[in-house]
This record gives sequence, C-alpha cells and structure tokens, in this order.
Amino acid sequence: MDIRKPRLKCFVDAAHINDLRNRRSTTGYVFTFAGGALVYKSKKHALTAGSSTEAESIAAVSAAKTARYLRSVLREMGFEQRGPTIIYINNMSALKIINDNTLLLSVHVTCIFVSSKFKSGDLLEMSL
Repeated sequence: MDIRKPRLKCFVDAAHINDLRNRRSTTGYVFTFAGGALVYKSKKHALTAGSSTEAESIAAVSAAKTARYLRSVLREMGFEQRGPTIIYINNMSALKIINDNTLLLSVHVTCIFVSSKFKSGDLLEMSL
C-alpha cells in the first residue's frame, strides 16, 4: 500500500434470511482507507430478499451509494481517488447481475409481479 496515495476499498456481504422470525436478510459493508476502517454499516432489510443473490445485490447498491459520497468527502480533504473504488463482493451471481446491468430488469420484473397482484385483488393497496 502506498501511503502517499491511499485507496478507498469496500468489502460487502449479506446473510440471506438470517432472522428466522421475520425472514429478513442482513447486509453490511466496511470501507477501508489508508490501512484502517473508515465507515461500516450493518442493517436488516426492510423487505424480504428473494435470494442470497438479491440480498448481496442490495448490499452492493447501498455500498455504491456510500462510495460515491465518501469519494466526494475524500476529494474535499485532498485525497482525490483516481480510478474506480474497488467493491469486493463474494457472490458470483450478484456480480454477474451487476456487471451485466440486469439488476434493473430484476427489479422491474418484481414490480410487475407486485402490480399484477394488486390488479388481481390478491394484494390490497393501502395508504395513510
């Protein structure tokens, strides 16, 4: 590691349906910079992920948003990041979805499914 040009890196992971009471997954990430932890987050999903791939993809999206923010903060502090921030993901299916840009298609298909359930009367739309 070159101390003069420290790199922002991120490690992402998810535990699919690790809460057996409500079937929710937990995702988390840690960003490292200059050899130490800079930011970390662990959060239970508000919705149930359909698969470990979906849980890992959700974690990666959250990490990518945080990376964008951290890069701007580091730039203001004089540590502009040249090149991409590496986000390490240990789920090959999630990596394929992200790299092939099919995540939006997956979300779109899910929305169509939910919409069809509303229209058929299987789900009741509620508002406050």
